[in-house]
Amino acid sequence: MIILPSNKYYLQNIVLALLLFGTTLSLFAQNNKPLPEAQQIAFDQSFINANKYLMLKMPDEAWGEIQRALSILPESGAANYVAGKIAQQKGMLADAERYSKKATQAEPNNIWYQVQLAEVLKQQKNTVKPLWWVNTSI
Repeated sequence: MIILPSNKYYLQNIVLALLLFGTTLSLFAQNNKPLPEAQQIAFDQSFINANKYLMLKMPDEAWGEIQRALSILPESGAANYVAGKIAQQKGMLADAERYSKKATQAEPNNIWYQVQLAEVLKQQKNTVKPLWWVNTSI
């Protein structure tokens, strides 16, 4: 039997590590060539900081960091997904929809991106788009 600490920050760190691992894998899948080292480091730092601020409920700081990451790699599904989450937290639902769509277009088989888009559309009281979007992206 495995006993895990009940500390919520422990779980958040695991989620962050999985997001970062997924981001690194998706970068290679999208480009087929890695970023130059300095750009990769800058992207990773901004992406990690954005997730940190998102978890700490500091959306303004998270927004600045994810915008820096997207300026380096605008086609990143993971960065667009996080931008959608941050925009949703800030109440910027049109931006949340736009970024969530970009994430889903970058990685159409990622169910988390599809769920995020559906949540945003539901929050906008638009119940037709999620079904249409999910059905066409699978």
